[in-house]
Amino acid sequence: MIASKDYAHARQELERDTTQSEKLGLKLVSARIHYLLGDVLSQAGNSSEASGHYQQAITILDGLKVEAGAEHLLDRPDLHSMYSESQRRTSKS
Repeated sequence: MIASKDYAHARQELERDTTQSEKLGLKLVSARIHYLLGDVLSQAGNSSEASGHYQQAITILDGLKVEAGAEHLLDRPDLHSMYSESQRRTSKS
């Protein structure tokens, strides 16, 4: 939906998914959803709201990387990219 620029439906689906992932305690999934919500909102022209979702993704990942055994969480290329891009986009706001 994001690739086809159907931002309204993408946002709707992601918001539904974030409720489910948070209810189930799926923190990595929640971080990814917040990151994607940031992308959707940014591309739809709502950069101030997008910044909040990027910040939420950062917060979740920061919380995860302090857990025992997760010190190298951001060594994963996908998570490192998501974290770095979220930081870059929140600093632009």
